Amino acid sequence: MPLVEDTLDHEMINAATDWVCAEMLRGGTTTVYDCLEAPFAIPGALLAQKEVVEQRGIRAILSFEATERVSPANGQVGLQENANFVDLCRQEGGLVQGLMCFHTTFTCSAGFIRQAFELGPTDTF
Repeated sequence: MPLVEDTLDHEMINAATDWVCAEMLRGGTTTVYDCLEAPFAIPGALLAQKEVVEQRGIRAILSFEATERVSPANGQVGLQENANFVDLCRQEGGLVQGLMCFHTTFTCSAGFIRQAFELGPTDTF
C-alpha cells in the first residue's frame, strides 16, 4: 500500500490546500508555513499550492519536502522545486514566499543536505 503522500497530484494538492486555507481563515489564521510532501507531484507542486494560497489571500512560506526516500534523482527534483520556487517568489514579491527544505537526515545523504544548504537562500526575508 503506497503512502498517502505518494498518491498526491496537483489536483489533490489544490483541494487540500483550499480546504485548509478556508479552515485557517475561519479560525483567524492569516499567515502560515507549509512543507509539502508529494514526491510524485513534482515538478510544479509548489506552483499549484501557491495559486490556491494566493486566491485565498493568505500570507505563506511554502516549501517542498525534498528527500532521497524515493530515489536520489527524485531528491534532486525536490531540491530544484524549492530552489526554483524561492527564486520565482522573490522575483514576484507578494504574500507567498519559498524556503529550501529537506526532510529527515535518515532519508538524505550528507551530500544531499550540503547541496540543500548551497541551493537555499543566503539571506532572510
